[in-house]
Amino acid sequence: MSNYSELLVSGKSKYKSLIFDFAGVDNVDQYYENYRIPEEETMMVYAYSSQYSGFSLEGNGTIITDRAIYVDPAKKGRSSTNRIPLSDICHFVVFQEDNSDSVSLISQERECRIFGRTVAPRDTTGMELVELLRSLQRNLTNMNMAERHAYELTLGWMLDLIRKSLHTNGRLTARDEKLLDIAEEMPTFFKEIAFLRAENIYRGCDDIAYFAYADSLKGRLDEDVRRILLNPGELFFSSYIEDISDASRFYMTKDLITPYLNLKKTERLTLEQCLILSFLCIRLEDIDYGQKLMDMIGPDLPAEEFWKLQCFKARFMKEKLSLIYEKMESGNELSKPELFWEDDLGLTPLHYALILRQEDVVLKLLHERDWISWESPFKGNRLVDAVYDFVFLASVLYDDEELIRAVYSYTTKEAVPIHRAIKKMDSLIFIQRTLLREHPQEALAYAKKEAEYKDMRDEMVDELANLSRRRCEEARKIAAMIIQAEHPFARHILHMYLDRDSIYRSIADTISDYRLYKYKDHFFVTSVEENLDLSFYEWRDGVMGDHDIKRADARLSTERVDGGSRHFYDGDTYENPDISAARERKRAEEEARRKKKEQEADKAVMPTSDGWFSPEAHHDLEVLNKEYRQLVKMYHPDVSDNRRSTIIIQQIMTERAEILERM
Repeated sequence: MSNYSELLVSGKSKYKSLIFDFAGVDNVDQYYENYRIPEEETMMVYAYSSQYSGFSLEGNGTIITDRAIYVDPAKKGRSSTNRIPLSDICHFVVFQEDNSDSVSLISQERECRIFGRTVAPRDTTGMELVELLRSLQRNLTNMNMAERHAYELTLGWMLDLIRKSLHTNGRLTARDEKLLDIAEEMPTFFKEIAFLRAENIYRGCDDIAYFAYADSLKGRLDEDVRRILLNPGELFFSSYIEDISDASRFYMTKDLITPYLNLKKTERLTLEQCLILSFLCIRLEDIDYGQKLMDMIGPDLPAEEFWKLQCFKARFMKEKLSLIYEKMESGNELSKPELFWEDDLGLTPLHYALILRQEDVVLKLLHERDWISWESPFKGNRLVDAVYDFVFLASVLYDDEELIRAVYSYTTKEAVPIHRAIKKMDSLIFIQRTLLREHPQEALAYAKKEAEYKDMRDEMVDELANLSRRRCEEARKIAAMIIQAEHPFARHILHMYLDRDSIYRSIADTISDYRLYKYKDHFFVTSVEENLDLSFYEWRDGVMGDHDIKRADARLSTERVDGGSRHFYDGDTYENPDISAARERKRAEEEARRKKKEQEADKAVMPTSDGWFSPEAHHDLEVLNKEYRQLVKMYHPDVSDNRRSTIIIQQIMTERAEILERM
C-alpha cells in the first residue's frame, strides 16, 4: 500500500490531543526541513507532548505523513534514523508500558522510542498515538495477508522473548504482561499466551488463583487443551525448579517474594511445593525455616535431589560473596546487608578483606558492624573453630601488630571490658583537662590527677596489647598443628588463607565444572581438581556425575510403592532414638553438674559475696587500681594454675569496667 492517508484519518474525531488539521499553520515548511520530510509526502498527524501546542507546531514531537513516521532528529537516544516507513509498521510492536510512559516501536532488528514521556496528568497524547498506530496495524492485517503474516512473525518473536524473560526472572515482569496483552489481540497466539500466563500464575504458588484462571478459560480454549492445565505440576514444576536453582541468576530473587510468602502461609504443602519453598528460602535467606523443611522432607528425597538442593545453596552463597569480592577489588563500598553475607564456607566479608590483604578495608569493616557476636559455623571442633577466628586469620597472614591488635579489639569478647575501661579513662582525662582550664589556681592537683589517669590508661593499653600478642602466638601454634594434622577441612581453609588469589580461583574455577563436598552438615563448592577426603558429588558442564559418598553420609532410596509416598532410608547411619535421647539426658545432667561446680568455684575464690572488689574500691580509684593489680597477679592465665583463670580474669576486668563507669 503506497498511501495510508485514509487509514490514518479514519476515526480521527476520537483523538483529542493529536493534530490532524494543518490549515492556517504558518511554519509547516520549517518542519519539512527540520524533520527531513520529502516534499511529495503529506503531513497527516502531529503528536506533541505539551498543553500549549494546540495552535502551532512547536517541535519536539512526532510527525506522521502518508508514507512514514518521523521523530524529531534533534532528540538523542531515539534511533539512528528519524524515519520509520509505514510499510514496515507491521514489523513492529507498538508499546507503551503505562499511559504516561514513552512510546516505542519494537522489532527483531531494533527498538526505537518515537515519543517521550508525558508530564501533564491529563495529557493523553502518548496513549492516542499508540491507539492510532495499533488501529493502523489492525486495518492492515485485516486487509492484507502479507501484512498479517509479517505481524504474526513479529508477535511470535516477541513471545519467544517473553518466554525467555519468564525463565530468566522467575516471573513475568510488568512489561511482559503488557506485551502479552498486545499479542492476545491476535487469536493465533491465544493458546500459547494462555499457557504462558498459566505458568506465571503457577510460579506465584497461589493454587486458588491458578485454578480460577484455568476455569476462566472455559469456552475460550479447547476443553481437551484446558484439561492439560489442570495438572500444573506435570507441566511446569521441572522448569520452575531448573530456573530457581540456577545460582548465577542472583537478581531473580526480588521477583520471588510473592511465591515465597504464598507458600509460607499455605497450611498443607505437597513435596513439590516443599522443594520450591526450600529453594526460595535459600534465595531469601530464611535459613531456619529452610532447615525445618529439610528435616521434614529429607527422608523422602532421593540422594541426588538432596545433593542438588545443597549444591544450589552452596553455589548461591558463593555467588553472593563473589559480588563482595568484586566490590573489594574495585574499591566500592559494601551495603549494610552485604556486611552480614557469608559464602559457602561460612566466610564473611571481613575474612575476604583479610585474605585479600586489604588492610584499609579491614580497618573500615571492623567499625561497620558487630563482629563480636559472629560465631564460627563449626562450634565444638577446636581446630576448625580456630580457623574461622578473625584473630587467627590476621595472625597467620600479617606481621603488623597494630592491625592484629585492632582485629583482636573489635572481634573478641575479652577485649570489651578493657575497651570500656579505656573509654572511661579517656572521659576522666578530658574532665581533668577541662577543670584545669577553668581553675588554673588548682593546676597542680588537676595535672597530678590527669597524670594518674594517663598512667592507668597506658597500663590498660599495654594489657590489651599483651592479650592480643598472646592470642597471636596461640593462633600461630594452632596453624602449625593444622599443617601437621590429618584434617582435610581445616587444611583446606588454611591453604585458602595463605593464597591471596584463592578467592578468585574458587569463583573462576567453579563456573561450569565443580565439586560439592560435605563436611559434617556443611556443604561447600571447590574446583574438580581439589581432592579432599570427604563425601562429594561432581558436576561437569552443569551435569551431575561422579561421586564418592563416605559410609557415614550414605543416603539410599527405595522405589515408589503403589503410587503412594516415597520411602527412603540412610543405610546403616540411623541411630536408635532411645540411645539418642539417653545421650542427650546424660549430656544435660553433666552440663548441670559442671555449671554447679563452676558456681561453687566462683563463690570459693571471690573475696566478697558481692564480687571481686571491696566496697571501698567502688568509691576510691586508688583502692580499685591496687586491688585490680593484686587480682591480676593471682588469676592471670599466664601465672595462675586455676583451670578457670581465663573466665575469672574476664569477670575481674568486666567488674572493674562497671565500677569505673559508675564513678
